[in-house]
Amino acid sequence: EVAVENIFQAVVHVRNDSYISENKIQPWMKKNLSTGLGSGVVIGKNLVLTNAHVVMDASRISIRLSGSQKDYSARVLYIGYDCDLAVLEVTDNEFTEKTNVLTLSESLPILGSELLVLGFPNGMENLTVGKGTILRYEKSRYSFSGLDFRNVIKINANIQPGNSGGPAIQNGKV
Repeated sequence: EVAVENIFQAVVHVRNDSYISENKIQPWMKKNLSTGLGSGVVIGKNLVLTNAHVVMDASRISIRLSGSQKDYSARVLYIGYDCDLAVLEVTDNEFTEKTNVLTLSESLPILGSELLVLGFPNGMENLTVGKGTILRYEKSRYSFSGLDFRNVIKINANIQPGNSGGPAIQNGKV
């Protein structure tokens, strides 16, 4: 069993700064800096898993640990818009020393079982932990593309903007 503190050290705050053009007819006229905030989970040495919509169109991605003021620069290594997942690579090796790696579960959770949902809702700087229960399995229209249906696990945890990319943890695994 993974200690709770080790789980906390595997969840990170993700910030995406991108330049968005406001003028659709003359896009070269004015560009505004847009900031997107989300969460992520460390899944390997210097590797962070998050949602694709958290880091899409990024000009600059920075990763921050809970309670820290230090930003680590990251880049998109892989991105899958079809599944709304992205793997980021952090270039600073100090990041590896300060974080823990979580593994992905190879089995589906049991209906009615509890899990933890971790992230940084509403752009908060400190990690938030919520509890939820597995309610059902179903097929749902994929919200990111709207093009196809995906298998989803419905839970009753309180999820808010900024939680995107953060893990759901059961038995110490994502």
